[in-house]
Amino acid sequence: MITFQNDLTAQTKSINFQNIGNILHDLENPLTLAEFNLDILAEKLAKMKRVECQRILKPALRSIRQMSQMIINIKDNESFYPYSLEEEILKVLSLYQQKCLKQRISIKTNFTADQLFFHHQIEFISVLDNLVSNAMKACIRSNKYANSIYVQLSRASEKVTLVVRDDGIGLDYLELKALQEIDQSKINGMAIVYHNVENIFKGNIQILSQKHFGTEVRVVIGQ
Repeated sequence: MITFQNDLTAQTKSINFQNIGNILHDLENPLTLAEFNLDILAEKLAKMKRVECQRILKPALRSIRQMSQMIINIKDNESFYPYSLEEEILKVLSLYQQKCLKQRISIKTNFTADQLFFHHQIEFISVLDNLVSNAMKACIRSNKYANSIYVQLSRASEKVTLVVRDDGIGLDYLELKALQEIDQSKINGMAIVYHNVENIFKGNIQILSQKHFGTEVRVVIGQ
């Protein structure tokens, strides 16, 4: 088993997040349009009694509405309001439900207690979504008949620990080392994960992996 503790705080500080206001403005209009059209589609599917299509559409519509509300909250300077980490995890996982069924991947969760947070909701969702997406890719690449992804959430004192573990293709030493040499100009998923965890949540990340057996990413953040 290879253990690799990474520290990219200095590197990720160079990521440019200064234009977040412009980004939010650019996102608002297409999200509103997408929500409007999905509402129309949902109404038509309901009239046609297409229950399966409605079930697939529901989490997508819910996620778009959530993103729209986040933008409103940020623009109104309401970024400090309580949210449930457990609920956010379940919402993110629901987006992968259909793909998991198709790829024969089961997702298992273990929450010792629901944890309320009061800040940086978007950043937490971004961390989780990137980690789950990476786990999905690792499972698919393993070419096994069936795979599993485990998501765990626990608290010890003032620290919250999020664990995303898969039994996918796994990483060798060089692949793990490559995570420390992220091309920041591409602003890829893991660069954003490290930035959010280390610079915003003031936490740390530990990666455990074994080739052909899977990977575990452990994120510890402070309340």
